[in-house]
Amino acid sequence: MNDINDTRKRIKAIIESSGYSLRGFAREVGITPGGLSGIINGKSKIISGMFLKILEFRFNVNPLWLETGEGPVYQKDFHLENSAEIDMILKFRKLAKEQQQSINVMIDALYQQVRQNEEQETRVAETARKKSRLWP
Repeated sequence: MNDINDTRKRIKAIIESSGYSLRGFAREVGITPGGLSGIINGKSKIISGMFLKILEFRFNVNPLWLETGEGPVYQKDFHLENSAEIDMILKFRKLAKEQQQSINVMIDALYQQVRQNEEQETRVAETARKKSRLWP
């Protein structure tokens, strides 16, 4: 079973090996230096799943190692697009609530548009398939 104190030690090791100061590392993961200090020193009773995902994607940390201490510290297979997604999440989190709400509305509208286009394409393809059966 995973001991949270062991996870804290592994997080501290990642910070030390990153070359960032505590303040710089906190900035990179999108939390306050005090919040990061609380994670390391055990003042935070829970370590956020989002924080762990950021370590995984931003710093290429192996999630199995982070949780259990097993396996290599860093992942061999790292996808740059995941890092870009984390960057976008961090930027989003720094926006004012009103700005976040506006972006959410735009994303929802775009998603609905994509879904409608997919449904329309499916209907067109289905109609074409049915017509092709009618012709000899």
